[in-house]
Amino acid sequence: MEKQARKRGNNWVIAVESRNEQHQEIILATIAKRAYQLFERRGYAHGCDLDDWMTG
Repeated sequence: MEKQARKRGNNWVIAVESRNEQHQEIILATIAKRAYQLFERRGYAHGCDLDDWMTG
C-alpha cells in the first residue's frame, strides 16, 4: 500500500491506496482524532460533538 502526504494550506492531506474498508477506517480515525482535538481546545466542554465531527 502506497502512502503519500502533502500539505494543503495549514492542513496535511494523506492519500492512501487501499481497500474501501481500510480507507473508511483511516478516514474515520482521522476525523475522530481531529474532533477530540477540537473538544480539548474548547476545554472539554460538552454539547458540540456533532460540530466537532463536521469540522474535523
